Amino acid sequence: MAFIDRLLETIEKKGISQYKLCKDLEIGNSTISSWKKGKMPTLDKVIAIVRYLEISADWLLETEFDQYTLEEKELIQAYRAADPGMRAGARKLLDAPELPGKSLTLEPGNEAI
Repeated sequence: MAFIDRLLETIEKKGISQYKLCKDLEIGNSTISSWKKGKMPTLDKVIAIVRYLEISADWLLETEFDQYTLEEKELIQAYRAADPGMRAGARKLLDAPELPGKSLTLEPGNEAI
């Protein structure tokens, strides 16, 4: 499903008209038309939309779990459920060391890898 399809689906589910979305976010109707033709929105527009609709940018832009195979999803879920020692062992086994000052721990809402 493309960006515009997800956007239109969301506003329909939330009972918001395309006109109201444009008015409230100060987006021109021609901008929506260009998105319908395949053009992607600018980052400032994406941020405004996800805040306004209270949705995930990952979901809106199709970057969420949809890009992973079933096996990858299962590994991510297993990693999340593992204790810190198991996570460290998995990183070593996969040659994915901890980044200095960063944690590779995947917590709900922080799915990006």
